[in-house]
Amino acid sequence: MSIPKTIVISIDTHGFNYLTQDLKQEIVDIKDKSKNNNKDLNIYKINVAFPGVINISDFKTLKSIFTKMSAYISKNGEKLNEEPEVCINNLVSILKTNYDKMVYELDKNKTLRKETKFNDYLCNYQHAFTIEKAGSNFNTSQIKEKGYALFTEEETENINRKAKYYEYFNKAIIMNLGNIDILDTLKQYLNVDVSVFYLSEIIDLCYNLPNVENVIIIDNTCSNFKYKSDIQDVMIGLDARTTRRLRREMLINIL
Repeated sequence: MSIPKTIVISIDTHGFNYLTQDLKQEIVDIKDKSKNNNKDLNIYKINVAFPGVINISDFKTLKSIFTKMSAYISKNGEKLNEEPEVCINNLVSILKTNYDKMVYELDKNKTLRKETKFNDYLCNYQHAFTIEKAGSNFNTSQIKEKGYALFTEEETENINRKAKYYEYFNKAIIMNLGNIDILDTLKQYLNVDVSVFYLSEIIDLCYNLPNVENVIIIDNTCSNFKYKSDIQDVMIGLDARTTRRLRREMLINIL
């Protein structure tokens, strides 16, 4: 199987924005990685959820999105290689159209609207679907680090039946390379059983794929803030007040 110049990765696991101990966003520098690998790489990352907000989705919506994006990618392989930015806008359009329908229906649920997390999601939905770019084609070589974690067996116990409707749940799929689960490759690459992995590790792996120049990452995961404590070697979430402050700061930077 030949590897295209532009690959598209879809991630559907847990997700968290990885912060330093002083609550600064951890950064991945593509310029340094390109120098170390003697190869240029351009990264495009579509963030379905705004930083500090959970992502709300259902398997029916995810299945519809994946089916439509797969059809688009299959039909526009050459365009994806030559005009990735044009294709990205079309992929975002597919995402937004399907999520808009889902949000419209969920918004009718009065019980759900009483939940704080759902209200946070609604209030920040207008800022979703941001696109981060980094690499040799852009003015910046830096992209925000992101952490991902597989759903545990206990978490998936109650949703496995529904998950069968969307077979790519809890995976990171290369959509235009036989729907390979990149986590299987990461296990071999890192020589560990992968339950928590990072954007930087995915990018490192992409540098080792021959012919690849552009990587489009569709991040369907949550974007909760977490940092590693200097006392405990575990990832710790932030309180609601700090989360709101960081969201405001990031929103100012985007706008």
